[in-house]
Amino acid sequence: MLGLKRNKERVFYSWFFALILLFFTVVIVIGLPSLVKKKQESKQNKRIAAEELKRIKERMENIGEKQDKLLTEIGQEELIREKFSFKKPGEGEVIIVEDKNQPANAIGSESGFWKFLKGLFR
Repeated sequence: MLGLKRNKERVFYSWFFALILLFFTVVIVIGLPSLVKKKQESKQNKRIAAEELKRIKERMENIGEKQDKLLTEIGQEELIREKFSFKKPGEGEVIIVEDKNQPANAIGSESGFWKFLKGLFR
């Protein structure tokens, strides 16, 4: 038993074994920066994928709401009116036209805080 112990000590404490350990240590140290870079890239890709998943889920919810709305008669009517500008019989249109005779700055000069203050001192 004592001879076996001495043989193990000779192998583990030899220059050959030390060189083998040094070789593996160097290989690990050389490969370490690439592993760190890959880890950072995978974190960034995971974050991007999570954001995209969140955006897709929101879009799916929005599409589901629109689909539920289209299943009703009111939703279908709104869609048709929006897309094709249809109106029901008897409905009229309201057209808003600006008064060209009124100057653009007339609204600000006729009312407001400064006019109130001027009116107090007259």
